[in-house]
Amino acid sequence: MKILKCDNGHYFDNDAYPSCPLCGASPSAKGNGEKKGFPLMGKKHEAAPPATPPVAPASPAAPAQAAAPTPPPAPPVETPAASAPPAPSVVPPAAPTPQDLKESIRQGSSLAEGKTLSYFSAMKQQAQEAAAPPQPGAPAQPASNPVQTAQEAPLQPGPAISTPEDPAVGWLVCIGGAHLCETFPISVGLNSIGRGPGNKIVLGKDQSVSREKHAYLTFEPVKKHFFLRPGDSSGLTYLNDDYIYETKTIQAGDIIALGQSRFYFQPLCGENFSWDEYL
Repeated sequence: MKILKCDNGHYFDNDAYPSCPLCGASPSAKGNGEKKGFPLMGKKHEAAPPATPPVAPASPAAPAQAAAPTPPPAPPVETPAASAPPAPSVVPPAAPTPQDLKESIRQGSSLAEGKTLSYFSAMKQQAQEAAAPPQPGAPAQPASNPVQTAQEAPLQPGPAISTPEDPAVGWLVCIGGAHLCETFPISVGLNSIGRGPGNKIVLGKDQSVSREKHAYLTFEPVKKHFFLRPGDSSGLTYLNDDYIYETKTIQAGDIIALGQSRFYFQPLCGENFSWDEYL
């Protein structure tokens, strides 16, 4: 093996190649047969394969461009739906006038429902009408518009009459039984006594009292007398421990027994007092 150096500084085996296999230059006349730092020893080396032209390294940006993710598709542009037609404007009802309110109250009163006025309420109405007679020559008040329905004819306007609850004309005071120490007011006219809520005097705690109309206690306002009689049920009624089967007149201090309950009767109206003087 004869190692020489070409003019371009390449070392090669001159026994195998007459000129430099890398660049084709002739051997340099200064070649000393040994490369600096590389001992010329051992057996003959094989010829190195021809060098291939160096390949330029790929640009660092190339992989990044190759690996860059594909941008997502743009979201579809939604076409706004056709706007719904505007709702028809609702015209609020006109506010009721004070005369309409008075007429509605009058129609909801006991007179429009066909109920009979109580004794004291009728007296109060007559007193109000007598105290305010119509003045001659006064202009007539315009009639208020009555509330009309499709089925009923309009009602004629009239004065609004208040019908408060009738004042008490006496009391039943429980002295024995489930309602002990309770008091029950008595109104003018017919007062039904029973356990059900439809009675005028309700004894709901005594299960031995009939549900409907066990007895009747009546105040007659002309002569101012009180009466007691049995009701329409099978319950028994006692007056001063005596069973009664017909109407009896009762006085202050009488004891009335119904079921398991006993009551002391205390009148208010009589010879010494009457609501006629105050209503």
